Amino acid sequence: MIIQPLSFQTAGPLGVLQFATSDQNSFKFSPVDIGIKKGTVQVKETSEAGSVNSLIVLNTSDFFVFLMDGDILAGAKQNRVLNTSVLLAPQSKTLIPVSCVEAGRWQSVSSQFSSTDYAAPSKMRKMKSENVSSNLKESRGFDANQGEVWGSVRDYSANFMVSSPTSNYSDVFEATRHEREKTFENIIADPKANGVMFFQDKTIMNVDIFGSLKIYGHYFPKLLRGVSMEMFGKKASKESLTEAQAKYDSVEFLDGWSAAEKQRHPGVGLGTEHRVVNELYSGMELEYNEHKIHSSIFNATTMKRS
Repeated sequence: MIIQPLSFQTAGPLGVLQFATSDQNSFKFSPVDIGIKKGTVQVKETSEAGSVNSLIVLNTSDFFVFLMDGDILAGAKQNRVLNTSVLLAPQSKTLIPVSCVEAGRWQSVSSQFSSTDYAAPSKMRKMKSENVSSNLKESRGFDANQGEVWGSVRDYSANFMVSSPTSNYSDVFEATRHEREKTFENIIADPKANGVMFFQDKTIMNVDIFGSLKIYGHYFPKLLRGVSMEMFGKKASKESLTEAQAKYDSVEFLDGWSAAEKQRHPGVGLGTEHRVVNELYSGMELEYNEHKIHSSIFNATTMKRS
């Protein structure tokens, strides 16, 4: 994969390398948050009874709409997290796979879901990605391991010493939001970038690449807030990561990802997923009509659940 590194910033143990790829802005699509706010996209329970691991999305607009793996949706009977990235066709109705991130509630607080301004943390996204890939390989669909997702929420709750009456990940996130955002407030999206690589000290954590500068700019702060859950309270190592080393490591890491053998699966909405789980990588690429929509790539050698 050919990339052009654009900027490198650090904050404590966090390193953020933003870059551009050659295959950007070849296809126009819109983030789900905008559609939800405008009322042209509705995310609902599958029925009055509901289903923990599935939701219905109605796209009544004339635009292609994107949802990212790790998107947190709030409301209805319980908060959920997206299991994989999804591209919705205009004027469509789609069943999407989700996991619950609020174990103690099964009671409607709203008729529809609202979007949030943060993504799931990196460890949770990586764990879900691995589970989904394993289930797809065994023809079990896009399910993640719900028990592990709940366990992940409990881990963050314990690590941050936050008690939630409904075991709600959003309660844990919001409890320390201000302090975390103050730590990372100087890290902003590069307007020319469509990809980002996050480091903890000298170790690559995860990468997200979008086929649109607009979508990247929309999701960058959400991704940063998710990653901040892994970094908060940790001190930087004595030997900090240099920009030169970050750029070198990024090229090597992504070249390896490009060469890795991938399993093809039909996407949840439109397009095709290309998935990898091996000793080095875990992740997926979503393509539609040869257009790159989204890649989420995790370093398989790091980020084990605590």
